[in-house]
Amino acid sequence: AVVSTQSTGDSATCTKSTGSYSPSYLSSCAPQYPITTGYVKKTWSIGSYGIDVCTSSPTGSVLEYNTVNMRAKMTNPNDTVCGPYAVVPCLINNNCTLVVDADYTKTGCTFETSGSKLNLFYTVKFNTSVWTVSERNALKNPQSSLKFYSCSETYDETMSKRRRSAEIEGVAETVINRRAAPGFSNLPEGEDDEEVIAPAITPDHQKEDEATISLVVLGCVAGIATVIILISATRV
Repeated sequence: AVVSTQSTGDSATCTKSTGSYSPSYLSSCAPQYPITTGYVKKTWSIGSYGIDVCTSSPTGSVLEYNTVNMRAKMTNPNDTVCGPYAVVPCLINNNCTLVVDADYTKTGCTFETSGSKLNLFYTVKFNTSVWTVSERNALKNPQSSLKFYSCSETYDETMSKRRRSAEIEGVAETVINRRAAPGFSNLPEGEDDEEVIAPAITPDHQKEDEATISLVVLGCVAGIATVIILISATRV
């Protein structure tokens, strides 16, 4: 990708009137990496509802909002209302897969007791890498509100059944049958968290020498330019 600044540009023009180039230097190049994954995090303030969500024992004894059942909602491909499968374009169109790790740090939920804030988040891995942020966003961003209530499936597992064996053993066991659950029917859309995108890391065995090319313009007389090309090899 071309990297431009105030004193650089994709092209430079030398004129008789000034005897110099404008801009002074040509733009440099930077490596561009394919984008292979997407991450989304939504946050709700739910203190006014009087229910703690994604905790071992939700207030109000609402079983479907405990940690086990909330994780099941976020990973259930059969739910047509709740979780990312219902609203994420690339999951709907089979252009990506949901990333679920053992600790549910990639896809899952957390609850901030002090501020009564619920965080729902998910990570997807694209079947085909993309190169721009706009392409990535079109695949990963929910096309409508990400929901965790009034689901098309029933979630009624208790924490005690699973806490001795990593809390959850499989989504199929936590999904029983269809039911619409009340409680958050007037909840607005969750707030987006700012995403920090880390560049892809090239494996050692794929690293190659890259040449950085700089064009230094010494000046021009009567429209004839004198240019020195500096080439320096760097390792990435």
